[in-house]
Amino acid sequence: MSDDKKAFWETLPGLLTGIAAVITALTGLIAIFVHSNSRSSLADRAEARDERPGERSMASAPAYPKHRDTPRVADVSGSWRDLILGTQVRIQQKGNLLTTETMNPLTGQHLASGTGVISGRKIEGPYQWVDGSRYVASLDLSEDGTRITGSYRNTYTGQSGAVSLTRQ
Repeated sequence: MSDDKKAFWETLPGLLTGIAAVITALTGLIAIFVHSNSRSSLADRAEARDERPGERSMASAPAYPKHRDTPRVADVSGSWRDLILGTQVRIQQKGNLLTTETMNPLTGQHLASGTGVISGRKIEGPYQWVDGSRYVASLDLSEDGTRITGSYRNTYTGQSGAVSLTRQ
């Protein structure tokens, strides 16, 4: 009797697991790289707006500190209900960075997660469902801060649809 057992990594499940691990690692590295580049380019743009020392004479300088109108970051953290799908969306916020988790409200089962950025009342970011499908959302926060509406787009198929969340 011959022993035809293959090592796990030589089987189809092993191969798929290895490919998934590599894709996950590369996605993480790309996300870190893109995030660090976007933060440094924002800092470069902010620095470019400031005047260099000596460009203005003291006589023309105002007697008060220069005030820059920066959009206030709205607080969207908390629990939201998707009015279209009926799911519950939990948003955590640190400054203008968001993380989201979408769950089945009856079972508590995790359905999707994502990240995003809020600027003023605009929210944008990618998210992924448990089946692996990936989407990008482009959303707006209502003036009173109780609704988030907008659209999503599947990054692979291009399918799009509406998003409508209400604060719980």
